[in-house]
Amino acid sequence: MDRAVRGDDRYEPEDHLSKFEAEMKRLRTEREKAVQHADDLGYQVEVLRAKLHEARRSLAARPAYDSGDLGYQAEQLLRNAQIQADQLRTDAEREVREARAQTQRLLQEHAERQARLESELHA
Repeated sequence: MDRAVRGDDRYEPEDHLSKFEAEMKRLRTEREKAVQHADDLGYQVEVLRAKLHEARRSLAARPAYDSGDLGYQAEQLLRNAQIQADQLRTDAEREVREARAQTQRLLQEHAERQARLESELHA
């Protein structure tokens, strides 16, 4: 009986290990990309907050005008900026949570796969 048919192929554990290592490398790269994206979103949130703060400071430093229309427009602009900043922050937080959850799932799957491969290797 051929050794490979019986499962005694001496290269089989090395093949499993190589595949596992390649998959781990791919997952690390994917995780790094997700973390970088989350960091980018966090940076965008901070930029919007800074712009909002600067707009509020600028409006507070300006003399009051009699025109109610200008005040309304400024309030509307600030409200829209706040809504946009809040939405961006919410989206960034959600994406970070999703990336972390996906990373945890992938790490768990690979830990299980590694344990299975190691038990097969030593069996």
